[in-house]
Amino acid sequence: MFTLVWSSVVSVGCKKIVRMKDLEGAVLLVAEDVPVSRKLLKRLLTHQGAVVHVAADGQEAVSCVNANPGITGVLMDIQMPNMNGIDATRLLRNQGFVQPIVAVTAATELEAEGFDALGFSGYIPKPVIATDLVNLVRSLLAR
Repeated sequence: MFTLVWSSVVSVGCKKIVRMKDLEGAVLLVAEDVPVSRKLLKRLLTHQGAVVHVAADGQEAVSCVNANPGITGVLMDIQMPNMNGIDATRLLRNQGFVQPIVAVTAATELEAEGFDALGFSGYIPKPVIATDLVNLVRSLLAR
């Protein structure tokens, strides 16, 4: 499940927050096996200015990264068929991929603390909140 902000201006209480192209110049890969979730994530990130590639499983994710050396970050679902997100991340790290990889997971915060040891740069819990996702990706790409 995803919570997404679609308009370019969002009202928060009495304040209005203008949405910018926060991810302009980013080239991201979304690895997600659920088609609706994959489409929503792609649409959100594209709306924020990113170029987005998609993969339906870990094998496709590894192939996509290898075929597109300009990828600046990956959003990796953990539970996917063929090759899960943890195995795909390990393989990418072993191949020398140093760009941020964000685990997209329903794991609790306590469980997610171990993701850095698995090669992830950060994690975003499901349901995904659009502003949290954009803020996390932006901060990781700025490093």
